[in-house]
Amino acid sequence: MATATPLGWAKWEIDGAAQRLTWEAAGGRTGARCVKATGVRNGCFIQSVPVQPGQSWFTSIWVRSTGSPQAVPQLVLRWRDADGVWTADEKMLHVSGEGGADR
Repeated sequence: MATATPLGWAKWEIDGAAQRLTWEAAGGRTGARCVKATGVRNGCFIQSVPVQPGQSWFTSIWVRSTGSPQAVPQLVLRWRDADGVWTADEKMLHVSGEGGADR
């Protein structure tokens, strides 16, 4: 059974159809839970992680993309200031997967 989002996460979808972004009970890489985007033109799940200057972090993602090879999954790292406002766009990081593949 799908639910809204993992605890502490948010979601956004450009067409306002956030119900296309779901938190699934099964289907993850190890059979555990996963997030799922179905028919999404431009959308995302958002997880905030508090960090301090000088800290080092490692992040990774595993994706399964089925259907259109034009549907390219990405991991995007963005930054917010202490007030929660998006900032430092020049330091935004994008890591793209491949449409129609497991990566």
